[in-house]
Amino acid sequence: MGTCAPANEAVIIHVAGVPRPLPRPRFVPGRRKPVSIADPKARAWKAAVEAACRKAPRLWGDQKAYRVRCSFYFPTAKAERWGRPHTARPDADNLGKMALDCMERAGVLPGGDARVASLTCEKQWARAGGAVMELRPWRAESGGQAAAE
Repeated sequence: MGTCAPANEAVIIHVAGVPRPLPRPRFVPGRRKPVSIADPKARAWKAAVEAACRKAPRLWGDQKAYRVRCSFYFPTAKAERWGRPHTARPDADNLGKMALDCMERAGVLPGGDARVASLTCEKQWARAGGAVMELRPWRAESGGQAAAE
């Protein structure tokens, strides 16, 4: 399951488990309908992420833009790998899409995931699997351009 905590104007969502991407339908030449690639492990991960997102505090009203940072941790018994980059499948962008979809369905991203102006995803090996997702309202950083109005 997951936990949530506000920290420095951020909503931080923790989810335990092995990260999975959202299965996408595959099209096969000669078939009119897509082939289903239902994955029970992906469904379980999606349910865990959505449940954690539903518990997330709503710190702001409807914002024009958000920043999201997702860190995905893949379990391994090999201690020498812990903290090192995970460079195998699933792809980081697909994991990020799943996280944003879950945040949107759970109501954490009012206005939809199109309002995410900055998305950072990283994957690494760890003792235990899981994800940490950090959501912040867009703020202009020093030296950067002002946020869109």
